[in-house]
Amino acid sequence: MRILLIAAISRPQALTTAREVTTWLLERGHQVHMPTALAEAVGCACAVDDAHLTAGNDLAISIGGDG
Repeated sequence: MRILLIAAISRPQALTTAREVTTWLLERGHQVHMPTALAEAVGCACAVDDAHLTAGNDLAISIGGDG
């Protein structure tokens, strides 16, 4: 499954959760894609440029938004 992950990198708990979710998804064989800034913060080679960020995803996960 191709999954788009978005997180508020300015929120420490959101960043921690994004890192944990990314690890969990990758360990289960999913493709994880995220904006470049988030990929750098999480330490994942999952960056996708903004022009292609929403293309072809099966699921989108947002962490640390305003609710």
